[in-house]
Amino acid sequence: TKPISSFIDLPVRDFYESITRSVDENQVTIVTAETGAGKSTQIPQYLAEHGYSRIIVTQPRILAARNLSKRVREEWAERNNEDSSEVIGYRTAHERDDSGRTQILYCTDGLQLVRELTGIGTLESQVLVLDEVHEWNENMEVLVAWAKKRAEEEPRFKVLIMSATFDEQALAEYFGTDAVLKI
Repeated sequence: TKPISSFIDLPVRDFYESITRSVDENQVTIVTAETGAGKSTQIPQYLAEHGYSRIIVTQPRILAARNLSKRVREEWAERNNEDSSEVIGYRTAHERDDSGRTQILYCTDGLQLVRELTGIGTLESQVLVLDEVHEWNENMEVLVAWAKKRAEEEPRFKVLIMSATFDEQALAEYFGTDAVLKI
């Protein structure tokens, strides 16, 4: 595991231990932080460095999935001194840039919904990250409901819900969790 000091100095960095511990100890963790705090870029890297084998991060837009993948690849490569093109990737309905070694996968929420419903969702030692939940749409609504169903049926299923602005208490009540981190 890389030292925390090797991560980019964004507000979420001070919460590295709290975030990884909460995901370890809870099926559902909710994180709220201001835009630009590092939720979408840093937290998936924390989880990967912490030992989760695959982190699937949903995005509401194709461009966001593609751009986040590119940015995180750059950061990972610089921090780890390695080619990160097989470790970080993305998928959309019509394009993909990932491999069998992909550890952090950025994916449109619509595609991840299809993956979940067809049984290609997250497995053991994986985390489903529902990002930008405040950009509520039909795909996200169904993903949230699906994540609740999976959490009730599969004790090892992990989901991390992130947003800059949303009613985290309502979601915490919906999921029956008190694992809410405000950054």
